Amino acid sequence: MLLNISFMLENLTLIILLTIAVILLKSVIAGIVAGILGLSFRVMVLVGLMLSQIGEFYFVLAAVGVQYNLITNPFFQTILAVTILTMSLTPFFKDRAHQISDILEKVLPVPDRVLSGTYSIPRPQKVPPADHLIIVGFGVNEKNMARAASQAKIPYVMAEVNPQIVRKKKAMGSPYIMVMLLNQLY
Repeated sequence: MLLNISFMLENLTLIILLTIAVILLKSVIAGIVAGILGLSFRVMVLVGLMLSQIGEFYFVLAAVGVQYNLITNPFFQTILAVTILTMSLTPFFKDRAHQISDILEKVLPVPDRVLSGTYSIPRPQKVPPADHLIIVGFGVNEKNMARAASQAKIPYVMAEVNPQIVRKKKAMGSPYIMVMLLNQLY
């Protein structure tokens, strides 16, 4: 409701260019971070696209900036339009993310180790159907809970998001499953 439509139409070229720049810059930065964490190229692209919008917190910051004359109204309107456009494009990116990833894999010269990622993310194993304890995480309390459950002969499964911990603990015989927060991304 804060958006001035006539201002947006008058500056449409600038707003579209800024929107493209924001999406590209934020996608690349978020994708690189996902790659540094060892995730595959597909997940890098998907993370980048999902985090490419300017968030709604901008509205709060910008309103305060205008109130205290820290930013001008034209600047506010420009970034407001870019924010609304990036937020509006997010559902499109979500629906088309896998297709965009497939296209980028074909177009970009991506090394095989980046395509597959550093970590081979194990698929979740089957969890016992009933009568077991689920321990989420690998902190001090979770370790103590697992130790107590083991001593009390209570079957348990530990869920963890860090693939290194899961791999290490599974090698030691611990009942671990991988819980991928981005499970719909690959």
